Amino acid sequence: MPAGAGPDARLRGHGARGPGGRVGRLRDHRVHRGPTAGAPRPKLHDHDERTRLRRPLPGNVNAVDRFQRAAYFSALLPEPADDRQAVAGILAVTRNASVPFGAPYREGRFRTYNTEYRTVCDLTGKRYFFELATGPNLLWAEIDRFDLSPGAPVMTLHPEAIDLVGDVSDRFTQSPAPF
Repeated sequence: MPAGAGPDARLRGHGARGPGGRVGRLRDHRVHRGPTAGAPRPKLHDHDERTRLRRPLPGNVNAVDRFQRAAYFSALLPEPADDRQAVAGILAVTRNASVPFGAPYREGRFRTYNTEYRTVCDLTGKRYFFELATGPNLLWAEIDRFDLSPGAPVMTLHPEAIDLVGDVSDRFTQSPAPF
């Protein structure tokens, strides 16, 4: 990790419910969320910081409560001693803010759906970590081992295979371009 940089300087994690989950680079925010309406709500986070000792954390599955829990626990993460601890900390926070299968609110105003996967991107080490919510294994790919130049072949991996675990960089196969 670069001198003076905390884990948020190079790692960004998010829980997403499918294509379109995004990771932003916002200097003042360590927690980023998937594609729900609106932007991260620092006002809510600031309010939670002022009152954290006087009331319990919100425990609902709506986006506001999940954002507050993630922000709260992110602020409590100890400085990691190495990359492994940094990734483990980020994943612990995203698991806590994930929506379990069978969660309420599939209808109506909130439309919250279960978390299907979680990711962490190590921007310095050039590793992409991936975890299916329905599987027990953490997978990662070493980005430097892929040809990312224009016109390079498209490489895919089907993460549902139970035998996939750890570094899966060599398990990607060439596929037709999706569009």
